[in-house]
Amino acid sequence: MDRKKFESIWKDFSYILDEMKDGVCYFEGYIPNISIQDFKIKLLTLTEEPSKLDFSSTVWSDDSSDSEINKQHEIDDLISLFKNQKIVSLAVNYDKQFANDKLSFRLLFDYWNNRYDLEIICYRENVLQSNNPKEAIYQAVLHFQKLKILFNGPAFFLAETINESPENIEEYPDYWIRIE
Repeated sequence: MDRKKFESIWKDFSYILDEMKDGVCYFEGYIPNISIQDFKIKLLTLTEEPSKLDFSSTVWSDDSSDSEINKQHEIDDLISLFKNQKIVSLAVNYDKQFANDKLSFRLLFDYWNNRYDLEIICYRENVLQSNNPKEAIYQAVLHFQKLKILFNGPAFFLAETINESPENIEEYPDYWIRIE
C-alpha cells in the first residue's frame, strides 16, 4: 500500500486516534479465508525474535482438559491442537519494531464455517506514545497488508474495536473499511 492509498483511507479512519485517546484499547484488521499451509514457518516470521511469541491468550475448546490447557506447549503442539479444534482461537501476541516505533499486536486465528480467518489487533499504548501516531498507524496497516500476503488472504479489512467480523469479502458491515 502506498502513501496515497493510505491517505485516502485515513479520511475515513482518522477518528481512531481520538477514540484511542478516549480509551479504545486497539484497532483491528481482519483477513478472511486464510491459508495455514506452512503455518509454523509463517508464525516464526512474524517478529525478529520468534522466541518471544506469546500464545498464552489462546482460547481452548470446552472439551479440552485442564491438563491440556495448563501444559507448556511447543509451537508444533499448539498448531496440531488448533488444526484438531482443541484450540478454538489460536492467539499470538508479539511486538514488532518499525523505523520509529515498536508496536504490539495480537493475532487471533479462528476456524469456523469450514475456513480459517485472522483477526489482527494493534494495541493503542505504543501508537499513542509515538512522536507521530498517524505514521505508527500507517506502519501497522502496512503490517496488516503483509499478513494478508503471508497468509494468502483474498482481502483485508480495517476497523476500530468491533465484535462482528465480515462474513463475506463482497458484502460486509459499513464500519469495516475494505483495503484490498
